[in-house]
Amino acid sequence: MTDTQLDNLQFQESATSRHIADAVRAVDRDNAHIGVLGTGEPCAVALVLDRPDVAKKVFGTLLECAVRVGPDWLAASAYVQADGWTGTAEIDLA
Repeated sequence: MTDTQLDNLQFQESATSRHIADAVRAVDRDNAHIGVLGTGEPCAVALVLDRPDVAKKVFGTLLECAVRVGPDWLAASAYVQADGWTGTAEIDLA
């Protein structure tokens, strides 16, 4: 997604998007980190990584995660994903 497209969608970097990106990076470094995240953070990570298996384990569905995080975190999660998250997070929820 280009910067213009991000601007058109009103996604922008914020303290929240940086926080979510940090959570995604932490999970990318250590899968077990998903267990120490707060309530909305695993949902945001699931949304950024497009991981329905994570959503199901931590809350329900991706849609329920989107509702759970609310509009500000949803927009921030979309920004992180659209900004080109290139991590290789493989989350083992066993």
